[in-house]
Amino acid sequence: MSTRELEAQKLQKDWSENPRWRGLKRGYSAADVVRLRGSLQPEHTLAARAQLPPALSAARVSQGRRPGHDLVDAPAIEIYHLEAPS
Repeated sequence: MSTRELEAQKLQKDWSENPRWRGLKRGYSAADVVRLRGSLQPEHTLAARAQLPPALSAARVSQGRRPGHDLVDAPAIEIYHLEAPS
């Protein structure tokens, strides 16, 4: 089974089981959505950078700190410097 077929099955399962989509009528199939998506998927780099390795996350919790909120806790100027092109 191809990757697109698996993605279409996963999407169809979500549509049928998730209460968010209950009662919604579509004039297209999950396979149509996957086919029209294209080959490039967006990368959410800020969200990926905010993820901490499990060991570091556990260490933060043991210190009584919130896991994974470094960017939220950082002042705006530090976030700018993290995102500035090199």
